Amino acid sequence: MADVFNPEQRKVFYGRLFPYSLVCRWLSAGRTDMAQREIAIVKISQDRGRVWLRYNGYATSDAWRKRVMELDVFALQIGAVYNLPKAIQKTFLRREFIIDIDLNAYDGLRTCCTGRDICPLCWKFVVCAVRVLDYSLRSRGFIRLLWVFTGGRGVHLWVCDTKAGVMSSTQRAGLLNALTWRPGCAMIYVLPPSSALTLSQHRCVSLEVNILKDLFLTIIVEDQKAFLTEQGLAALLAGISSEHVKKNLLQLWEHQGYTPATMWTDVMKHVGDWCQARHPGVRIRPPIGRIFLQFLHPRMDGPVSREDTHLLRSPFSVHSATGRIALPLHKDFVLDFNPCQAPTLNSVMQELDDAGLHSRASRGAGEWEHTSMGSHVQVMRTLTLQLEMDQYTQAPDAGEHIASFFFPPP
Repeated sequence: MADVFNPEQRKVFYGRLFPYSLVCRWLSAGRTDMAQREIAIVKISQDRGRVWLRYNGYATSDAWRKRVMELDVFALQIGAVYNLPKAIQKTFLRREFIIDIDLNAYDGLRTCCTGRDICPLCWKFVVCAVRVLDYSLRSRGFIRLLWVFTGGRGVHLWVCDTKAGVMSSTQRAGLLNALTWRPGCAMIYVLPPSSALTLSQHRCVSLEVNILKDLFLTIIVEDQKAFLTEQGLAALLAGISSEHVKKNLLQLWEHQGYTPATMWTDVMKHVGDWCQARHPGVRIRPPIGRIFLQFLHPRMDGPVSREDTHLLRSPFSVHSATGRIALPLHKDFVLDFNPCQAPTLNSVMQELDDAGLHSRASRGAGEWEHTSMGSHVQVMRTLTLQLEMDQYTQAPDAGEHIASFFFPPP
C-alpha cells in the first residue's frame, strides 16, 4: 500500500502530475463559470488529522494549483456550480448527474472479498454495472459519460451532458428511480409457436437482462459460488415467483453434496417445468430474468445521485486509504482493468524516477505522460473535446424532454 501520509510524495504528485488544466477544461466544458465551481481541499493538520476547506472556487488552473501547493493536500473533491463563488449562502446552478457504485453494496454476494478489499473477481460486479448503466443512460439520451475508478472499491459515473447538469434534485431522484430495478418487475418470457419472442417487461429492462445473463454463470455460479451463502440463497429464491417451486427446491437442497452449478441446473429445470404446466402447448423460456437482476443489477448509492450538492473525489486525486489514484476508464476496457494493479502514489513516483525526472526541476505540464496515468488522461481529454464541441454546436435546453430521461421511447 502506498504511503499516503508521505508529504514529499504528495507535493510532487499534486505539483507535477495532477492535470489541473485538463480537469478545469472538463469541468467548465467551454463555459466561463469555473470560478463558481466548488473545489474542496482536504489537507493534513499538524496532528495528521484531516481538515476540509470548502466553498472555494478557482478561475484558472494556475490559481487552483497555486493554492494546492501552499497546503499539505491529502485529496481534492469537486462540488456543484453556484451563482456566487466562495460563498456559503448561494444558489445551485448545475452539477453533473453522479452515480456511485461501491462493492460494499455487494457484500454477502461477493465471497472473494469483504469490506475495503477488492480483487479481479469481485471487480466483475463493477463490469456488470458499467455495461447496464451505459446502455440504460444512452437509451435515455445521455451520451457524455465519464467512468472513474475511485481508487478504492468501486467506480463513479459522471453524466456530463448539459441536460443532466441542470436537473433539479427531484429530477435526479426520478432518473435514479428509473435506473433502479425493483423485485416487482415482471420477468416472464412467452414464445407462441408462430411468432417471435414477446417480452412482458419494459423494453429497457429486457435488454438489461440480456446484458447480465452472459456474465451471471461466470460471476455468481463459478467465481463467487454465491448460492452457498445465506444472502445469496435468499437472492436466488427472491427471483423465483412460484412458492411451490421454492419449496421443492429447498427440499431438494436439504441433501448434502450440491454445488452452485447443480443448484442452478435444478432452478432451470423446476422453473421450466412450472412454466410449461402453466402454459401447455406454448414454447416457454424460464422466467429467470428476475434472478439475473437480483444478483447483478447495479447497486447505486442513492444520496450521491439525488443530492445536487454532494462532493465527490476528483479524477486523478489520490485515495486517502489505499493510495491508489482515481482514474478515468474507457467503458470498453473496464473488464480488463485490474484495480489491484492500479497506479498508486508510490508507483507513479517510481515511474518518475525510472524516467530520470523525479530529482529534476519540474518541466511543467505533461509529466504524467511518463507514468501509467497517460492512457487515463487521454480518456478524459477525448470526452472534454466532445463536451467543448457540444457547447459550440448546440444551444443547451434546460428543460429538454425531461420525462424522456426516465423512460426511453419505444
